Amino acid sequence: MNVDDNAKTFLEKYIDAIFQEHEEFEDIFRNILCGQGIEPNLETILSYIIGNVIGFLDGFYLSKHNRTMNVNERKELIDFLKSRAFQLREVFASTRVKA
Repeated sequence: MNVDDNAKTFLEKYIDAIFQEHEEFEDIFRNILCGQGIEPNLETILSYIIGNVIGFLDGFYLSKHNRTMNVNERKELIDFLKSRAFQLREVFASTRVKA
């Protein structure tokens, strides 16, 4: 595995927490986006989550390895996020009542 084990563990725990409390997290993300004047539709919320994760992990790599993720690490992360984002989309869509 190319992605740092600590980073991968954090990522899995973060995504799992969103799954467990998806309605609460969706409200939090919705409020953050609305506060910035951004329409909080489903795709925007998912993009926000993915952007935050990538930004956090780049910061993690910078502090631990004195660099951002390399191409292989970033590809592995994006592949992982693609599958989890699809799962998050399904969970958010299944309980979504707000426009």
